Amino acid sequence: TDFPLSRIVDPADKLLNYYKFFWKKGDGWNPIHSRIHDAFKANMKYKGFWTFYDPAVRVPPLWGSGGNVDYLSHWTYTYPDPINIMANTSEMFAMQKGNPTQGVMNMTQIICYRSQTAPVGRKVENAPAWTSKFPKAPYISLSPDMMQEALWAQISKKVSGIMFHGYNSLFTDPASLGDTGYQCTNPHTKEALKKILHNVVRPLGPVLKRVEERPFRIGVLESFASHVYAGRGSMGWGTWIFDLNVALHWANLHYGVIYEEEVLKGALDSLSVLIMPHCDVLDRDVYEKILAFQKRGGILVGDEFLTPALLPDLSIRSVRRNRNKPQETKKALQDVVLRLRKEIAPYCNPYVESSNADLVTHVRRDQKADYLFIINDKRTFGNYFGPYGMVAEKGVPNKGVIRIRRQDTGAVYDLVNSRMVPFRKKGAFTEIPVNFSTNDGRLYLILPQQVKSVTGSLSSGKVARGGSVTLKAALAGTHSPIRSLHPVQLTLSDPDGRVTDDSTYGAMEKGVFTRSITVPLDGKKGVWRVTLRELASGKGKTFTFLVY
Repeated sequence: TDFPLSRIVDPADKLLNYYKFFWKKGDGWNPIHSRIHDAFKANMKYKGFWTFYDPAVRVPPLWGSGGNVDYLSHWTYTYPDPINIMANTSEMFAMQKGNPTQGVMNMTQIICYRSQTAPVGRKVENAPAWTSKFPKAPYISLSPDMMQEALWAQISKKVSGIMFHGYNSLFTDPASLGDTGYQCTNPHTKEALKKILHNVVRPLGPVLKRVEERPFRIGVLESFASHVYAGRGSMGWGTWIFDLNVALHWANLHYGVIYEEEVLKGALDSLSVLIMPHCDVLDRDVYEKILAFQKRGGILVGDEFLTPALLPDLSIRSVRRNRNKPQETKKALQDVVLRLRKEIAPYCNPYVESSNADLVTHVRRDQKADYLFIINDKRTFGNYFGPYGMVAEKGVPNKGVIRIRRQDTGAVYDLVNSRMVPFRKKGAFTEIPVNFSTNDGRLYLILPQQVKSVTGSLSSGKVARGGSVTLKAALAGTHSPIRSLHPVQLTLSDPDGRVTDDSTYGAMEKGVFTRSITVPLDGKKGVWRVTLRELASGKGKTFTFLVY
């Protein structure tokens, strides 16, 4: 009865501070992770050993999850929307701000809860054939198309590693055949995973781990005070907060999740727009920071739950998810964020836009190069678990135009297929047409000039067996050297043409690639060949040296 009508609480509030203590240290969970990490680091002879903790954001929005482990991670269920992973990754970036020395990884759950995709006992027309073999299996395989899209969502943001859970959902294990536990109900899912790992992750991994995120000007506040007093928070799982995080990707709005602790450290100073879902309650210090943000011209976006102490500049209405009507829920969420995009445009011009909301983009940058991810999220109900109407699991064709706000574009390259793609300049934008046959992904490298050639040299023209030779290479553009991160493939072959284990993928950093090549003691005498191929245009250069 004595709770403030403004719903603004004292920062010294005992209950608020008790729960801060509890979630950081009081339950012992984070401290024990730190102690285990420290013990392993002190006693493991192998110094490359590293630790991680997941699910790192299945907690209130408060720094400290996982203690001092090397990496934060989180497992994500990709239904009903595979881009859920992008939302969880944004939340982990917010958690990481409490310990910037940590890296971030993410994980796709290959398993699906049967109860949320194809419930046991529910009768449907055209029941999938696998349901006869596994009538009661509680965990089934993710669909191949959703696996494909989920993996693109995993790598679109800068993470240190990617993981997958559910081996038995990929491979039929005779020892586990039955009607319990994880079961492989779709043998094509592993092929979808293999395809992306082989064609995208392996060749482009060295670059994907290095290309940085662009600074964001739109923030989404997740409030710990509202968690304590109003039962809010996504817990890395769901609710309106999580659904809004997902939906902002359909609007192609580049945003960052922020916690109240970061607000107190000045996070609002670099923002133009602050979105506040489920922010019923705030502590006074955070409230005053938000007031100052608004007074200097920052745009405040609130929903119907916002504390009455704040008057938002723009308003949005929450959407309640209906798991039995996923397409209707998706459309409702898209309508909310597309309208919001139009309303904030005068205050914060987004860097990229698409001609339809099912073309989801994310852009990372290095120097003058943009790495543009495009994911087709257009799906319908297929014949795997589509008949149950809970998840649209089948990718369908989609085409449109991606517009990116840059005028200096000289070339756009498809990094998966090593070729140029057409584009046009129109006003302040570069426009790139895209055409998908299913819910696949693209990674385009946008440069201010075309790639002309690979240049370089070896440190020596001959070397004894057991000795080393160093390759140093660079990339020439049509106007000047290309200085940005750039993916390359190194192939080393002996005089018989056999490719050696030194062959690998890598990245030019600041326009330079250097690699020391050691010839085995039993290496074949004669002329060895080193070919360096850059993966944008596919151009390369071959160097030779004599082994004696």
